Amino acid sequence: MSMYSEYQGMRWHKCDLHVHTPEDARHWTDAALRLSSPRLEEDLQAKASEFLRHCHELKLDCIAVTDHNFPAETDTRKWFPTHLVEQNGTVAENVGRKPLVIFPGFPLCQCD
Repeated sequence: MSMYSEYQGMRWHKCDLHVHTPEDARHWTDAALRLSSPRLEEDLQAKASEFLRHCHELKLDCIAVTDHNFPAETDTRKWFPTHLVEQNGTVAENVGRKPLVIFPGFPLCQCD
């Protein structure tokens, strides 16, 4: 079988390569998705699912998470991006789309 046998030609993808999440509290303004304190797993899962649903509503295929600050939490179960990755397949299936491609990223700027 040739490596080109499944090639379907050029495709366009809708991407947002500079996405902030509620993990970056200093730069996050959506009060409905602001993370609770203390962080609760159920809250993180629900908010990650809502964030992903919104990405699908915008018909995005790919995002790059470019939060300005690293989480203060040391337990990765309390990080928002952990739940984005975990909820990605389930949310995509629920809305009838392919899971998002999620890239780690960082802003190239001098931030205060």
